[in-house]
Amino acid sequence: MKIELIITRHPGLVEYLLEIGLADAETVVLAHATPETVRGKHVCGVLPHSLSCLCASFTEVPLNVPQEMRGIELNLEQIKQYAGVPVTYRVTAPASFSTEVVEIVKAVSTNGYWGMSLVGPKGLHLNVPQEGHLETLGEIELDTFRFTPIPGCGEWWVLDGEVEAVTGCRVAFHGSLQSGNYWSLVVGGQFFAIRSYGYKRRSSEITCYKNGQVIKASAAVLAAMGIIPATITAVEPEIPALETAMVAALKKAGL
Repeated sequence: MKIELIITRHPGLVEYLLEIGLADAETVVLAHATPETVRGKHVCGVLPHSLSCLCASFTEVPLNVPQEMRGIELNLEQIKQYAGVPVTYRVTAPASFSTEVVEIVKAVSTNGYWGMSLVGPKGLHLNVPQEGHLETLGEIELDTFRFTPIPGCGEWWVLDGEVEAVTGCRVAFHGSLQSGNYWSLVVGGQFFAIRSYGYKRRSSEITCYKNGQVIKASAAVLAAMGIIPATITAVEPEIPALETAMVAALKKAGL
């Protein structure tokens, strides 16, 4: 597993993680963490549990540093000397422990009579997949749902408009908002793909996700790789024979 985010102010630790292969040139390095930066990511560093419980996973490199060297900036060789085996944790906690619960999405039909409401931790957005559990609270003015982040549970939820499941997921709830608008709650696994439609289905787009992150590849490439379904038909070309006069001319030319 590759670390997506490193929280540290120590360059030596970053160099060490690169050297042992837990990070690469694309890994983001930040000096300070917030709920928004760590949520749903594979993180390495030192975090309070109020933040580590929001990570997809949290990796710690234990350092057995002598008392006289504590508080001193360590270089790469010193970190290699004192570093233990990296340990990865999955920390869970109720949403109320980690952050305030608010109404994060509200979508109402044109006539104002129906729609949906989604409550969850403040700062959370389901426009990209989040890992956790969804509960329905019934119809409280609108169809109401509660989302609780649970890193490592294997359920990835995303809120979209009019969509169809392509692979690795299903549309669990959906409804019309009139005027050609819809809402859909989709649940998938570690990898899944959905097809999103534009106004009156005049356009569509396939998006693939892995661990909540968009896979940057076109639908054509994903289909060619066999990642998303495609109808494969072998092409049987009909190559016309050469005309007799041309064959004779080629033979005469020694071709």
